[in-house]
Amino acid sequence: MKIYTERVRKLINPFFYTQKWPEFSFLDQWPSTAEIDCEIGFWDGTFLLDQAKKNPQKNYLGIEIRHQSLSTTTQYAANYKNIALVHGHAATLFEKWVPASVFSNIYIFFPDPWGKGRHLKRRLINQPFFELCVKVLKPQGKIWIQTDDLDYAEAIHKLLGQVFPKSFVTYSQDPWEHYPTFWKKKKILEGKQIHSFQVELRSN
Repeated sequence: MKIYTERVRKLINPFFYTQKWPEFSFLDQWPSTAEIDCEIGFWDGTFLLDQAKKNPQKNYLGIEIRHQSLSTTTQYAANYKNIALVHGHAATLFEKWVPASVFSNIYIFFPDPWGKGRHLKRRLINQPFFELCVKVLKPQGKIWIQTDDLDYAEAIHKLLGQVFPKSFVTYSQDPWEHYPTFWKKKKILEGKQIHSFQVELRSN
């Protein structure tokens, strides 16, 4: 496992900066033909670790902005050769350091909804971010999103209809119900509905 602890952080109080990362080279540790998936905001690493264990032929990049989450997952992932962890802001990483056509799947489960009006601009999911996802995904690559926040779900649905009008799916049932991550278990116990979306890139 490779860990990149140099922080690339943006738009998170009390910080507002983008720090240059001189050597972001997670691709160097894996064969150029290796299939790579990316999870943004892996929290306690439940999903990331389970996928890496079940699919040893694939490689997984986890991006997390919370230092405590990175520290916790690092302990559990120490013996995994197919995991790399990054402490940073996904949009900044995708824009400046991740090359084109790298990932087969991008997973975004329960991103911070930033519910207050003045904080909406801090939401990860917006049109510029989707454009960055298109850049770093392979052809036919997929984006998987889950949220329990109805307002965020409605905003995501509207945005997907604008950016990917013919290639997104809204699920009435949770396609990842067998992966009870920290936030999913918490929200289900609270009686929240889980909203699930999937996008598959198409050539036309």
